[in-house]
Amino acid sequence: MMYLIFFASLIVVFIFLQKSIKKDEQNLLMTGKLAIGIFEDFGYSYKAGGYNYKYSYYNEYEGRTRNMTDGVRMNTQPKTLKAGDQFLVLYNEDGEGIFFNYPIKDSTDFKRYVREFEEMRKQKK
Repeated sequence: MMYLIFFASLIVVFIFLQKSIKKDEQNLLMTGKLAIGIFEDFGYSYKAGGYNYKYSYYNEYEGRTRNMTDGVRMNTQPKTLKAGDQFLVLYNEDGEGIFFNYPIKDSTDFKRYVREFEEMRKQKK
């Protein structure tokens, strides 16, 4: 009986965390600023116990370039990334995320993504 209660509690916590994460991601998609992120390198964190990647982008809120290490999207990014590859970054005061499915080859790609996100935001309001 104790195991059943324990597992039920774990499931409730897991569902709550998933909803919270999705709400944060939705907030980022709807309100985040867009920037060009530069992929730097893959790494391994003994502290976090897994592979991660490093990237940087210019954060207007802070008025400086932020150097980030993240592993959240490690399963969704391509293994063929090279240092200097550029991708779309969304950020707000609560966090940021690089989106490997939005590669940027030149300024026209970035402008196109900005228009797409502005249109998506208008439709969801």
